[in-house]
Amino acid sequence: MLTEQSYAVALALYLSTGLLASVLVYRFWLKGRGLVFRRLVLGAMLGLLLAPAYPSAEAETLAPALIVGLFNLLFVGGWSSAKGAFTVLAMAGALGMALFAASAVVATSRRTH
Repeated sequence: MLTEQSYAVALALYLSTGLLASVLVYRFWLKGRGLVFRRLVLGAMLGLLLAPAYPSAEAETLAPALIVGLFNLLFVGGWSSAKGAFTVLAMAGALGMALFAASAVVATSRRTH
């Protein structure tokens, strides 16, 4: 089991890797696309990559919701055990898309004035 310090380091690495991946995708793969499309994809990507979930009902630590959902779906108990993680993923992806779409609208409205 992880100590409290190693868990904090692992969580910080997980978050920074997700942010770095999002920046690289935004700069290199989404270059040349429209601003709203880039922000929608980035918001969905950040929501899916950075959403945390509890691996089980008795767990005290968090893990990436995408990994928890896939592992629970495939190896633990099927859809019933993975439903919570996928619900968190759906909400995080939708929230990320909404926030980044709003930021795109604000950015385009500032350019026109």
